[in-house]
Amino acid sequence: GSQARVVPNYHNGRYDGFIAVDGEREELDPDCQGTRDRSWGVRPIGARDPQPMPGMAAPTFFWQWTPVNLPGGSLFFHFNADPDGVPWNTRAAWVADGGTASDIVEGHGTLEAQLEEGTRWPSAGTLSLDLAIGPQEIRFETIERFQMRGLGYTSPEWGHGMYHGPLRVERENIVLSDMVPLELHNLHVQMVCSARDEHGAEGVGVFEQLALGPYAPLGLSSYV
Repeated sequence: GSQARVVPNYHNGRYDGFIAVDGEREELDPDCQGTRDRSWGVRPIGARDPQPMPGMAAPTFFWQWTPVNLPGGSLFFHFNADPDGVPWNTRAAWVADGGTASDIVEGHGTLEAQLEEGTRWPSAGTLSLDLAIGPQEIRFETIERFQMRGLGYTSPEWGHGMYHGPLRVERENIVLSDMVPLELHNLHVQMVCSARDEHGAEGVGVFEQLALGPYAPLGLSSYV
């Protein structure tokens, strides 16, 4: 069951029930908070043409995405930018606890990330916000890493819409400590984080990041 705070494309809220994996059942704590992502959008579908496009530079992409549950409400921020850090798609939104879609407050923000040494994975970050009401700064500290290749993103074999015949089932066990950080299909991660606002209120959030190619604000000059 759930009670959701709704912001378009994702649901933050309180959940009850359990999670079961390989016969192990974990009961959710009372008043457990979580996020349900619904932002399917447009995805690359199927196999790509293996031939390079003559005269075309390798594609670059920078992305940050942070759904956050705080004691007083829910925050969402996303950010796409060019290699110089100029945003071309960004949004920040806040809704107080118990609010509906009509209560959403829109604004903008910037998220300054610190990278784990030798990787493009965030180890911490500070989100500065410009909202009429709601938090104005969120500090992220990472707790655990989730590899997005497990959902098809950048997966070398199980990418979105790849055809594997009429029926193929496979399980992939990803050992986080064995991941080579700068391999292309390991760049895209979600970090489960503690999230603290400027008043000391602490909640839980996700800090997703993909840095493909040069990105000046983080001092990244190579492709990977």
